[in-house]
Amino acid sequence: MTASRRLRFNTGALDVTALVPYALNQDGSGSGTAIDNLFAVAGNGKLFLGSGLSTADTSRYELFFGIATPSVSGSGIFLNPQAVFNVFSFGPAGNPIAPGEFITIYGTGLPPQKAVSVPFPLKLGGVQLLINNTPAPLYLITSTQVFGVVPYSLTSSTATIVLDNNGTRSNTITVPVAATAPGIAAVAQNGLGAGAITHANGSLISTDSPAARGETVVIYLTGLGQTSPAGIDGAAAKGLNTTNSVLAVYFSGNCGPCDGSNITYQGLTPGFAGLYQINVAIPASAQLGLAIPLAIATTNGFTDMVDIAIQ
Repeated sequence: MTASRRLRFNTGALDVTALVPYALNQDGSGSGTAIDNLFAVAGNGKLFLGSGLSTADTSRYELFFGIATPSVSGSGIFLNPQAVFNVFSFGPAGNPIAPGEFITIYGTGLPPQKAVSVPFPLKLGGVQLLINNTPAPLYLITSTQVFGVVPYSLTSSTATIVLDNNGTRSNTITVPVAATAPGIAAVAQNGLGAGAITHANGSLISTDSPAARGETVVIYLTGLGQTSPAGIDGAAAKGLNTTNSVLAVYFSGNCGPCDGSNITYQGLTPGFAGLYQINVAIPASAQLGLAIPLAIATTNGFTDMVDIAIQ
């Protein structure tokens, strides 16, 4: 189960996107293996119920439910309000967007435009992606998908999104906004499984080339928000555009020095637009295995969807 939840605390909202394995029984009941929750799924798949201890505060009990959203469609240039995704995590609808995040939006009747290299233009073949009426850098448009980067200037709690093709506009959709909305790149490019994480020499970490305890690895992702110095919309990052939004990196729940002191760099990846990286040392006490869950906590977000091999 891939879930996206917004939890509200006195200190503000926390967006959680996680992959939660669970066992589903013949009668529709099931139990989570990663959180203390029980689930029941309707036979037609359009409803689920859940109960158990809160994932954020185990002193609280929670009861929750989910229903299938109705399918939506439209004529002309149509953007699907249920299909605005972090380009790496594909976190479910409701997951916010963040300044500097690489996103993709699904739709129909879109005007195809070929992919371009950095710097990404604010207008691609006469087509503009407007986020809160601000042109967003565009990378690629197919007949069913738009790929672009959220402007760094975005600061509101919600944002409107419109696609403009030489004056002909799509419907307007509204999405939540957060300071960060991290999504880690996966080798399979679906947000799940082995993360696109490398050794310091740039070679990919895999079951054939696992990482080691104490080693500094590089995690690639998007959605870490504002940087210092500020990034330039669509431009390749130059030098070190850093952020302090990442609080800790967890390896199967082990963050080692949980104050983030094992993070040697967090910020934009030089030479790319919308791509961030975290250079972090794996704790000496990290669990060993070929698929160790890796999670990232930021000032307002938590994502736990990919794995890393550590031996």
